[in-house]
Amino acid sequence: MTELNTQTTPIDQATWARREYFYYFTKMMPTGFTLNVDTILQLPKHGSQNTTANLTQPTCTW
Repeated sequence: MTELNTQTTPIDQATWARREYFYYFTKMMPTGFTLNVDTILQLPKHGSQNTTANLTQPTCTW
């Protein structure tokens, strides 16, 4: 399994080459998106049968 990179790199807003794009999409023309995740949940039930639930819901909205 690939190890997750958790390092952060600070951005110097004064010299960042993408500063104008960042300003445009965060201040002048904000955009947003929603992330939907399909989840199948299988719960053990007393006895021999299992209960399965399919859940779909927006989990993150920006």
